[in-house]
Amino acid sequence: MIRRVSLADYIEQDDIVDGLRTGLWLPRKRPEVYPSVATAINILDLETIKRLIASPERTPAIERFPAKVWIRNQGRRGSCAGYAAAGALSRCRVASGLPFQMLSGEFIYSMCNGGRDRGSPTEMTWQKIEEVGAAPEGLVQHESYLWRQMSEAARKAAAAFKAWECFRIDSALEMASALLANFFIVAVVHASSAYRRVDARGVRGGSRGRGNHAIGVQDVRLSPDGKLEFNEVGSWGLQNGIDGYAWLTWDGHFESTVQGHAFYAISNASGDLALAV
Repeated sequence: MIRRVSLADYIEQDDIVDGLRTGLWLPRKRPEVYPSVATAINILDLETIKRLIASPERTPAIERFPAKVWIRNQGRRGSCAGYAAAGALSRCRVASGLPFQMLSGEFIYSMCNGGRDRGSPTEMTWQKIEEVGAAPEGLVQHESYLWRQMSEAARKAAAAFKAWECFRIDSALEMASALLANFFIVAVVHASSAYRRVDARGVRGGSRGRGNHAIGVQDVRLSPDGKLEFNEVGSWGLQNGIDGYAWLTWDGHFESTVQGHAFYAISNASGDLALAV
């Protein structure tokens, strides 16, 4: 369970990068949230991580979650934190053996934005998906953002789609260990013009800053020189990155943002075998 946070604990940010909205608020100080993922799993050493990544039995997340089915677009709203949480929770359900149900980033965003379209904090999405849940995408209008716009059916349905056992991520080894344990992660990057560029291998340009954009992380791989790279789940549609996905490095994208934001991993999801809507 996350320690409760308040909107007053944050500085509003609602950046536009190359015409795309972000909308992630900056904590005035790093939120004191708990527990660490180290309380749930063994944090693996680098050599063990490399061995597991190389296992022929592993199916890459991009194959498990094909872009045309799974990638979404937050559109004109500053709802990145809601979309990151919805995507991670939706994937966690499927990985746990539950039926496919894409959950609504707008629904989560409406609980975290203070009643206006000016972005929201990542840590509050953690709080809300544990306490309230997330409504199925089919019950929520795209680009809606106010709680009063959420139907009674959507509010009731959300109770069947909650995150169970979320854990804080503080390091590259923790992130890799959690991904290899089949957890799904909500993290923070600093989106910039450099970040928007990807190379031939799908790796984004380095962009260090305090963090202005929430993303999902669904997998880890090794670069040609043996370094860890993390598979980003974007919320800017299929034209972003490579079909909505891209690869990030810890030192180039996460090392600076984790100093101020609480990344979190979802280890399990609501067990209600609800039908897709």
